[in-house]
Amino acid sequence: MEEKDYSEIYINLKEKTFSIKGNANFVKDSFESIKEIVVSLKNVPEIDEKEQNEKQVIESNEIVNENCIDKYIKAGIYSIDENKVIFHKRITGRTNAEKMKNIALVAIYAKNDKIQSSELKELCERQACYDANNFAAIFKRDIENFIVKGKSQSQSWEIDLTIGGREKAEEILESMMN
Repeated sequence: MEEKDYSEIYINLKEKTFSIKGNANFVKDSFESIKEIVVSLKNVPEIDEKEQNEKQVIESNEIVNENCIDKYIKAGIYSIDENKVIFHKRITGRTNAEKMKNIALVAIYAKNDKIQSSELKELCERQACYDANNFAAIFKRDIENFIVKGKSQSQSWEIDLTIGGREKAEEILESMMN
């Protein structure tokens, strides 16, 4: 009975090891090229499983968020031009303070980024709810929805959303869809 020519290469990328089985010529021909690959892997920083899972969760959340944002753009609530939000519908609220907060919630959500006080002021002026005397204080007091960075008394400060703020922004946008 004739013996079949059998060869095998096993590479463990996680442990960065390898094994080659087969006839002498096969092992000799394959060894150097496989060794180069495995040695090059030793210089690649390891990403642990937890970090990889977190990265995948963040990426999937970004995709979901982009799809939601597209939904609101298609509904004609706002558009984004050069990273600035342009509202096409009136933002809801009973008082000027509530309207300013809702404008900030929706604008930051739409940009998926912080917003400068000057840009927010402009948006509030366009919606006819800007209150110069209380502008900074309204956001500084609302720690449930906003993170204020910089001195709110100065001309330049920025705000971002808390998790609760993102949820509130989605509620406002959903109510504007109906």
